[in-house]
Formats: sequence, structure tokens, C-alpha cells
Amino acid sequence: MIMSRLWDCLLQAYRTQTNGIPLGALLVIPSSENTFLRMVGEAEGFDAMPSPVALLLLLLLAAPSPSADAFLFSGDVHDNLNATVAHVFRVVRRCIGAFGPDDHLHPGHGPGHAEPPATPLNPPYREPPPSSVELCASRGFQCERHEVRTADGYTLALVHVLGRAGAARVAGQTPVLVQHGMLMSSDAYLLRKDDDNLPLILSGAGFDVWVGNYRGNAVSPHEHVTLSPDSYQFWNFSWHEMGLHDLPALVDYVLERSGQDDLHYIGHSMGSTGMMVLLSSRPEYNRKIRLATFLAPVAYVSRLRSRLFTQLASVAGRIKDFLVSHRIWNVLPRSAAIHRLADTLCLFPGADKLVCNPLLFEIAGHSPEHVLPNYASLIGAYLPAGTTIRIMEHYYEVARTGKFRPLGYGMGDPNPGAEYNIAAITAPVALYYSANDYFVYPPDVEQLANDLPNVFHKYLVPDSTFNHFDFILGVDARQLLFKEVLGVMLQREAALNSLHSQTHSFNPNDLLVHYLLSQKKSLYF
Repeated sequence: MIMSRLWDCLLQAYRTQTNGIPLGALLVIPSSENTFLRMVGEAEGFDAMPSPVALLLLLLLAAPSPSADAFLFSGDVHDNLNATVAHVFRVVRRCIGAFGPDDHLHPGHGPGHAEPPATPLNPPYREPPPSSVELCASRGFQCERHEVRTADGYTLALVHVLGRAGAARVAGQTPVLVQHGMLMSSDAYLLRKDDDNLPLILSGAGFDVWVGNYRGNAVSPHEHVTLSPDSYQFWNFSWHEMGLHDLPALVDYVLERSGQDDLHYIGHSMGSTGMMVLLSSRPEYNRKIRLATFLAPVAYVSRLRSRLFTQLASVAGRIKDFLVSHRIWNVLPRSAAIHRLADTLCLFPGADKLVCNPLLFEIAGHSPEHVLPNYASLIGAYLPAGTTIRIMEHYYEVARTGKFRPLGYGMGDPNPGAEYNIAAITAPVALYYSANDYFVYPPDVEQLANDLPNVFHKYLVPDSTFNHFDFILGVDARQLLFKEVLGVMLQREAALNSLHSQTHSFNPNDLLVHYLLSQKKSLYF
């Protein structure tokens, strides 16, 4: 009921802004105006969708365009988006102001007339938001930034967690490389304001932690030995190149600096995809991985459960053509305007539950029980962190064909190359997945587990509402996931160091306590 009322309010604002042009007119506008929005309107199932996705679209339509074209992808994207924020804020204030704190209309008010009963909350991060190193310091840890050159000429950022501020460094610690997913960066692992950031938990447990960044994201410098970041050639990469070039550069750098022969690897989403590309394509790297921990692993995509991605997939080819024709190579980069928009909308009492959180749930899975305070505003400060056309179309091709293989020349290439040889991944692998992940369908993880030759551990998060973002940002990720991840890593350490026999009855909690006590470390859980 509330969603329908909010939809009606925003629809009224849209009609006022467009002089009553029906929403369906998006389908027949012949000019270049609203081209991108028209494509979204043509996506399957849009007409029957009073959902957060459609609400966001209406917000965009209700805002005046500062240029002749649709504001979202015309002229300077950031300037245009920034120019609409004030108007969007006024529209949302009017619409949300009609609802009380208990999601009921205020007596005597209709949609669009009442003012909100409260003022917005303070944003969790100011613009620009703190860097990964600054986020570490705010949690009482010391970090430093490194830069790594790949074999094909890109520069990557790498964050080294040195340990708690003021604590003595311990030599010989086992290194861990932690890698982010699509549209993320190292910041995503460190932005939580509580004590549950995974790299810091690992550091507190005695590991030598490094947090990597893929090429082209908001943290890695947009630098290449020969290519300009303004050129298409600079952005002509997918997670195939990330696996073949970025990850070996990061792994080798960490091993060289730590003086170790192998390391633990933790990859979330695209972080797991890239490592599977590396280990299947360059098998010599298997011996450098003590344990590959894959959180929400993406290899097989037999089903898309997000309505947003299902709808956009139906017009994927046209979206690609539009981006190429407008020379938009860095897709969805980090933006001060998006940060401001998230703070403007999502910190207003009631707006988080009515619009912002449901929009994120539409993407990752409905998960209201696991959201952090100021969830959407936290995410808006750091996400999206940039992607490329080829990354998106590579995942689209995996979903369309059902085959985990290189992209080749692009969508529809009849000879993209053989499938990645999953059987060549001989390093031990731990798989973590959830039933409510809109990106990762549990049967696909089961198939991956069947195809991998050395599955060390497999874990279904014991909560039916845990979603794709919750693997990093879930309010109870420490108890539901991180505790298991650390316990299994310590089991692997115990096996390698002969602390326990291979036949030892496995209890992650017992091993965790035993190991930390033996190392004279404080219990972090």
C-alpha cells in the first residue's frame, strides 16, 4: 500500500514535470531525448513494476534536465546529476512527507503536500569520503598504500594492513590477499563504522593482510605505460584480463614483500571470478595459494533473480551501443553527486525503508534484517566504484550461454574461446554462498563445487535472507560468516603446520581458540 502511494506521488510529479506526457510515451519518443530511459522502459516487465527500480526511474524523470538530452547520460554526467539533486530532494520531501513514522499517511494530508516531521540525519561520511588508509586509521589500525604494475602496463592500488596502531610488527605472519567484487574497491572492505571489517578481523587474528584493487576502479590510479585513460583502449578489459594480469601481479608482489611462498586468498563475487580465471589459465599459480576463499562465487550463472538485471539484460545490446556511441568507457564511476544524492534521499527518516534500502534489495536480495545503520548512505559514499562495458557484457554472455569462458570479441562472438578449465584449479577452495543472493544462484555454486577438484570447505550461510552485499556489509556478518571463514583458514593453517592431523574432527570454534591462545593473541570473537 505504501509503495503504491509513493509510486502515485512520484508519478504525479513526473506528469507535472512533463506536462502530462504518459509514461508509456518513453516507448515511442523518436528523438534522441531520453534515449537511455526509453531503453529501460522497453525492458521486459517494466510496465507492471511499481518497484524501487521504477521509483528511481520516476525520480530521474521528475527532475528537470539541464540539457536537451536525458540528464543521465548527456554532457558531463556528473555535473548533470549534481544539477538534479536539489529538485529530486524537493520531490522526495513532498512525497515522503505524506507518510508518518509508522508508514501511515498523516491525517488530513495527501501525497505531495505534507512536510517531513524530522530533519535528515548526519551523513556517515563527508565528501570526499576517507581513503582506505584513513578508514583503517579511524578503526585504530595502521595501513599503507602500495602501487603495483601489471605485465600489460596498468597500475593497481594495494592496501597493506600493518596491524593495530602502535603495536609491534610481527615477522613471518601468513599473508592474506583480499579482493573486491564488481563496482567495488578496497574501501568496501573497510567502510563499516563498527569493528566488523573483515581485513581488520583477519589482522587482529595474526594474519598479514593486503587488500587489492582491480584496474580502473576508483582507488587504483587510472594510469598505463602507454594508454590514455580517455581512450577506449584503456578501458577495453573484462574480468578475464583482471584474472590473467591483475591478480598475478598482486599475488607476486605480496609474496615478495612478505618473504613467503604462498598466501591465503579471499575474493568476493568478481574477486572469485578473477581468481578462477587465473588458476584455470595459469595452473602454476595454484601452488601459491594456501586456500582460496570464495565469497558469493560467480562462475556459472543459470538464473538471474534480480528484476533489475533481468530487465536490463533484455536490452543489453542496445545499452552497449548507447554507451559506445556516447564514448562512456568508465561506466558508473564513483561520483560526488551520487554520494550527495544518497545522503539527500537516504538519510531522511523513512526514506531509507521506503526507497533506498528496497532499491539495494532489488539489486542484491531482500534483506532488511541485515542492514547496517545508514546502510544506503554508506554504500552511496563509496559505490559504485566503476566498471567497464566489457565486464558487464562478459557476465551477460556467461548468463546467456551458460558457459564460463572468455568473451572473445564481445556479445555474440561465435568463437570466444574454450571454457575455462575448472578442473585445473588444484588449490584448495572454500565456497561460501547464501540462499537469498540475487547474483549467485545456490545450484550454480553446487555445480561449481562438483566441478572443482579440491573443495576444502563448503558453507551455506545459515540465514535465508542473507544477500550478496551482506557478505561484506551485513550487520551480523561476523557471526554468520566471518567467524566461519577465519575458523576454516585456521584449520588450513593447522593442517599445514601439523598442529592437527588431517583426520581431526573439525570444529572451527575449537581451532580458533586453540590457535589464538597458542599464538598468545587476544580472542577476536
